[in-house]
Amino acid sequence: MLKMSGRAVAGRTVLLGCGPLLLLTARQLANAGANIVGLLQTTSPVDFLRAIPHLPAALRSTALLK
Repeated sequence: MLKMSGRAVAGRTVLLGCGPLLLLTARQLANAGANIVGLLQTTSPVDFLRAIPHLPAALRSTALLK
């Protein structure tokens, strides 16, 4: 629905999954007015540690710092 009309589904929303696309989706839904009440990231702690060196470049390339 978000991709087709730019609107979020009404009501409370819980997202679960892994990887950066989950966070991107959460941000896009929140910007569209979704009521996000939960986010379950299933990425393993080891993978999070491996990603830390890439975090500054990832943040620079997103709207998070704009």
